[in-house]
Amino acid sequence: HPATEVEGVQPVIVFAGDIGGEEEEEVADKLETENCEKSQDKLVAALQQVAGWMGEGEEVTLIYDDYLSPATAARVSAEVRDRSWNWTVVRVDSYYGWEADNVVWLGSGGYMLEAVSRARVRLCLVSCWDREEGRKRYELLERVYQAVIREGLLEEIV
Repeated sequence: HPATEVEGVQPVIVFAGDIGGEEEEEVADKLETENCEKSQDKLVAALQQVAGWMGEGEEVTLIYDDYLSPATAARVSAEVRDRSWNWTVVRVDSYYGWEADNVVWLGSGGYMLEAVSRARVRLCLVSCWDREEGRKRYELLERVYQAVIREGLLEEIV
């Protein structure tokens, strides 16, 4: 039915998995450890993939879920700022009712429907977790995402 058909770019997903992210006081103690460095690398790699897909200079709104730690949110904001991307970074509970052409969703799925319904042109999901409660949601939704990919409604970018 033409009234319900959506035209545009097919949404994509990046499975980043465990991106680390201890509570703020723990981060200072672990920044030099190999595990933390690998997790940070996974987060940075995922953000770079998304930036490449979105296109250089594009205005992007990155919405992160409330399951991610404040330390991870700060890392994301710093990465976006350091790379001078034209991105706005907001927590999901700060973005009700707004819309944007290009939206990146970062997290394990907390209040995701509110966030993904904000994209007018392009949507990219970065499925990840950094704390135990997020891991459980990530594992549950990973199966759902795989089914959606099989249906051809979502494409994984690697």
